Amino acid sequence: MKKTLIYTACVAALFSPSVLSQSTLNGCLGTATEERETKIYFANGILVPIDDDEDATVAFLRHQYKRTLESAEQGQIFTFLSAYNPTSGLYADVIEVVNQKLAEAGIANQGLSALQLLQLLRAAALNLGDALAKNAESVYTAEEILRYLALTIGVNENIIPSITPRFLENIVIAIIAAQAREIANIRSVEGRHSNFYTSDLQAGKRVFVIAHSQGNLFANVSLTSAATSLPGAADSLAMIGVATPAAGQFRSSFYRTANDDIVILALSRIATVLPANIDNDPGIPDDFRSVWGHFFVQDYMKNSLPSRRDIDAELTRLASTVPFPTLEAGEGAIRATLTWDAQPDVDLHAFEPSGSHVYYASRRGSSGFLDVDDVSSFGPENYFVACNKIELGTYRIGVNYYRGSAPSTATVSLFLGDGRIPSPKTLTLPIARGVGGDDSPQILFTIGVTQENGTVRYTVQ
Repeated sequence: MKKTLIYTACVAALFSPSVLSQSTLNGCLGTATEERETKIYFANGILVPIDDDEDATVAFLRHQYKRTLESAEQGQIFTFLSAYNPTSGLYADVIEVVNQKLAEAGIANQGLSALQLLQLLRAAALNLGDALAKNAESVYTAEEILRYLALTIGVNENIIPSITPRFLENIVIAIIAAQAREIANIRSVEGRHSNFYTSDLQAGKRVFVIAHSQGNLFANVSLTSAATSLPGAADSLAMIGVATPAAGQFRSSFYRTANDDIVILALSRIATVLPANIDNDPGIPDDFRSVWGHFFVQDYMKNSLPSRRDIDAELTRLASTVPFPTLEAGEGAIRATLTWDAQPDVDLHAFEPSGSHVYYASRRGSSGFLDVDDVSSFGPENYFVACNKIELGTYRIGVNYYRGSAPSTATVSLFLGDGRIPSPKTLTLPIARGVGGDDSPQILFTIGVTQENGTVRYTVQ
């Protein structure tokens, strides 16, 4: 895999004092820092709505750890972000987990038959109901859990007074329609997260992922993909698993699952999971944990819990021992990073306001530079515009499938000088576009750059 490092004489010239003095625009807010940065992502489990529990958990982690880590590791900064997995409701999220477990086991995954998946869901509901029945606080039965699964996919309650053949038929119909959507969502989330991690490594940042529940399944795949894309930086990736349903963790990383986590206990009866390895009983009469024993903050992160003690120690260890990767990609006013699947060659293209077309055959534009190019699968490729080189007008970022034998899936992440990170965009490229570079790649981002009261403003489409 070819890598072209930023530290070349031509790129260094971009940052020379003579060049800096020529520009009156600054496309970046604040001043550049030489501090080394670690990105700490939270990968959530099922049923977490965006802008609610997801944001609250990231804020919780930031409050708990940022000041402590930065005090211990002088000259470093720790940034807390979300590796978000959107929820589609309980039923759809459970389908996702089932299919992730199948993929984890190496089963060719085009989806189970409706009957097979139904049988797994019934088994899970029965095991969960049995586990809950052993807890005096619980009033749930297996029938009630399975009934709720049906209601979340729109089965009319009037026609399911009990667990009847008609009840099951309606679930089968819904399974057939829903499973393909959830498999596609899995692939989209995995690609988006992998692109985040790869982009951070390129920029010389460490990546730690704290994953809860289903988030472990996503993190395992996305971190492995990032490590495959940048094998020389794989040691700068780390993971902490919490309440993991996985059969193994990325590079055998640290995890904690409580021995009375009912959700993982029920799953362990129908699938292979890592064994429980912590007794989280706080040893006081009034146990503040939930009946499920599975929630991230309440059941694993309260200060008096053994799991919290161990997670604190592991995060502190990672902060002091994990190496930083070698800087490979520039950052600035605009940065676009492309990753893709195993097809040999997908190309990143940028069209600048001046009319420059930046791609592998013409890597320097009037303001930006393609400083990382890859020609042997996965990527990454990186285009960036330095803070002092930004142009007013419109930038367009696109991709071209240059060489390969099958459809390819490409993902582009965008980073702006005002601190915004728009949602990455993923598309399927059905056929190679031809030789020599195509002048009409598929455009994923259109970025408008304007100036208001001396400040650069960005709009993104």
